[in-house]
Amino acid sequence: MRCRNVVWVTPRLLRENPITAVRWQKPKVSNQVDPRVVANPEQARNLPAAVSYVGGYRRARGRRLVGLFAAVYFGGLRPAEAVGLAETDLILPEQGWGSALLHRTRPSVGKQWTDSGETHDDRGLKNRPIENVRQVPIPPHLVAVFREHLATFGTADDGRLFFSEKGSVVPSSTYYRVWQEARFQ
Repeated sequence: MRCRNVVWVTPRLLRENPITAVRWQKPKVSNQVDPRVVANPEQARNLPAAVSYVGGYRRARGRRLVGLFAAVYFGGLRPAEAVGLAETDLILPEQGWGSALLHRTRPSVGKQWTDSGETHDDRGLKNRPIENVRQVPIPPHLVAVFREHLATFGTADDGRLFFSEKGSVVPSSTYYRVWQEARFQ
């Protein structure tokens, strides 16, 4: 097999670091939302119903994640924040707006990158001091979704709302696959 893009360097002493001669500017970032990628309001309202059909009724693979997707779209939570959400973090009144106190995330980073050796790290909020708490208002529709989720599935042993069939932390690959399947139903 022939290898392209190989550069042979003749060993010699360099008078200065050649990297310092490289000029690089950070690319400009657009502040516009790409409508091809983000769900519009009608799609966001229909998303929970589409997710609920993924994986069949008995296995409940999609039904377990309806609240997670609703939290992302209607509550503005990051997926890792929603995965770490516990019942004790929620105020869910019978009517009207509720709230969530966010204080941790459960990002999927891989066993080799965590101190605990688990796939999901237990961290504070992104770009905030570890003890920081963020209060998020929850619209009445999302309060109803959370109440229904708790009534149907309860919580994991550690109080988390969203968990796999075996009770573990929901991997990002799972909600990615459910999202892909829901989009094409």
